[in-house]
Amino acid sequence: MREIKFRAWDKISEEFISDTKNIELRNFTNPDSLVPIGDGIFREAKNIVFEQFTGLTDKNGVEIYEGDILFVDESRGAVRSGLSWYVEFNFDQDLNDIANSYDGRYEVCGNIHE
Repeated sequence: MREIKFRAWDKISEEFISDTKNIELRNFTNPDSLVPIGDGIFREAKNIVFEQFTGLTDKNGVEIYEGDILFVDESRGAVRSGLSWYVEFNFDQDLNDIANSYDGRYEVCGNIHE
């Protein structure tokens, strides 16, 4: 069974929030509610993007999250979620279900925010 965890992207500072353990998900029912993200800093819920861990790691042991850009066989694609985790190669073509076909060749080379 895979570990359920998330990372969070701050749209204002354009960086990942270092400690997501203290962010309470109940604050996200209203997109305008203020959410503490650490060190006395607050953001409106609509300015935080949560991305879920897929339960997989790349060939270098880096955890693969929704929103990561993966490199495999001379191609790059973004990790998306739906009924399963998949890689969207060429951004809108060639969907590849990584949850069922993962063979360890993928390498995280960035994310959709950078």
